[in-house]
Amino acid sequence: MWIYLLGSAFTLWMAVECVRRGDTARWLWIVLLFGPIGSGVYFFTEVLPALRITWRPGPRPATDQEVRGAELEAERLDKPELWAELAALRRSRGEWASAKAAALRALERAPEDLHARHELGLALYAQGQHEAAAAALTGLIAAQLDFDRGEAALVLARCRRATGDLAGARELMERLTRQRRRPELLFELASLQALMADREAARGTLEQLLAEASAVPDYLRREVRPWVRKASQALDRLS
Repeated sequence: MWIYLLGSAFTLWMAVECVRRGDTARWLWIVLLFGPIGSGVYFFTEVLPALRITWRPGPRPATDQEVRGAELEAERLDKPELWAELAALRRSRGEWASAKAAALRALERAPEDLHARHELGLALYAQGQHEAAAAALTGLIAAQLDFDRGEAALVLARCRRATGDLAGARELMERLTRQRRRPELLFELASLQALMADREAARGTLEQLLAEASAVPDYLRREVRPWVRKASQALDRLS
């Protein structure tokens, strides 16, 4: 009996998450039709990875040994995925020129590799090459809007913002936040709306951020607190 009750409660929770996250078209019928099994698939596919990406601390910089090992492996096997991994390790250490070079090596071997495009875009953005970064990331976003749980689209929006394309940046963030409502994504959207003098839209986005932040579990409150503070301050300025 208690197993049935737990399964029903879990299914109800995942159904609510589907609605809250805007995943009804893709996932709600699976959750309701297959009950705890469908709910488990949704949880491990969408909910848990989003929590890890949203609230995780910054990545640990790769060690010298890890980088050297990845470099030797990439040179030995010369596969695009290994060069992309090396680019990611270099990025974790802030070695942008080396990360860019490794990403370019990956793209020479697989021009459509999404991970390599991502690494190249991030490296170019970090070096202040916003137009080149946008060019690298645009094709990636066209293929997968929420790549890396929205990180690639966020960087692309910031590139567009830096080059003066506020409308393009806002349109991208509006599409992204319909799928991923992480606090930093909502705050970025609100900032763009405010820059375009759409105060009502900015206010609504910030209020949405605060409402969703208030619903996170207690153990995540410390991680979301900086965004709550920023959103509250932004609302005060709008008032």
